[in-house]
Amino acid sequence: MVGKCSISQRISSIGDDNKAVSETVEILFLISMTSIVLGVVLLNFYSLISNVEEESKYASLQNIAGKIINDIHSIQSLTIYPGELEIKKKLEIPEFVAGSQYTIKISGNWLIVKQKSIEVKLPISAKINLKNSTATSINAYLFYNVTTNTLEVKNE
Repeated sequence: MVGKCSISQRISSIGDDNKAVSETVEILFLISMTSIVLGVVLLNFYSLISNVEEESKYASLQNIAGKIINDIHSIQSLTIYPGELEIKKKLEIPEFVAGSQYTIKISGNWLIVKQKSIEVKLPISAKINLKNSTATSINAYLFYNVTTNTLEVKNE
């Protein structure tokens, strides 16, 4: 008799089908859980990398601001001697930090170095008149004008 199965054969085949479905559901569950855990790990890693990058940019801008302050003080020491000397000093600073240029600003007695949302603000304690001025990081110079007795930052 073709096509006829006994009841015991049918019951055993149903058990095999349930086992196959159970294994398939288990594998899909494990793949889903692994994907979720991997996604969470990647998101946390991206957040950590982003924070480290921001801190690195801030530290670089802080070092640059310190170098500019030192240059301002060295120009101040040259202005002590009388004469008709105009001073122009090229700032030896990197033109880019993390692939982007930044701005250098003298505002009142503050030096502000800024790149997008990151800003470093340091006080300038020089005994020299400062002119409010702004320059980009590319070809930046400090200029001392003897007739106006002021120091400013410019691009050339």
